[in-house]
Amino acid sequence: MKKISIIIIVAVLALVYLGFKVVNNNSNEKIEQQAKNNVQSEEVIGKKTTVLDLSSQNIKKIPEYVLEMDELKELNLSGNDLEGALPSEIERLKDLEKLDVSGNNMTGIPAEIGKLEKLEELDYSDNEITGLPLEIGNPVISLSE
Repeated sequence: MKKISIIIIVAVLALVYLGFKVVNNNSNEKIEQQAKNNVQSEEVIGKKTTVLDLSSQNIKKIPEYVLEMDELKELNLSGNDLEGALPSEIERLKDLEKLDVSGNNMTGIPAEIGKLEKLEELDYSDNEITGLPLEIGNPVISLSE
């Protein structure tokens, strides 16, 4: 009887653990799918505009696939749980014109922001920024307040 009880307890613990893993994986997959659903591409006077809205998704880290979307023009990451600074891979988004990371817990701005030559609008409002990189002095970039 004691042996059966131990086996049942182990089985229940295994199911709880596996259930947590499935819920956790499904949660990540759900966020990624929602993000992909939020990509909008449209023609505006012959110019392709691609927008990705990941606002208010409880994101703690920018998904890797976002940093590979080199056609991205606008990226909205506002109202999430981002901390620290954006990853240096942000420089891959060469066509980025608008970046909104307002309403997070960010403390820094990566120097690679200065390499985004097409960036016209950058919103870091409502964060905990402690300093600016020298590269932010690029004259084509203006900070929204």
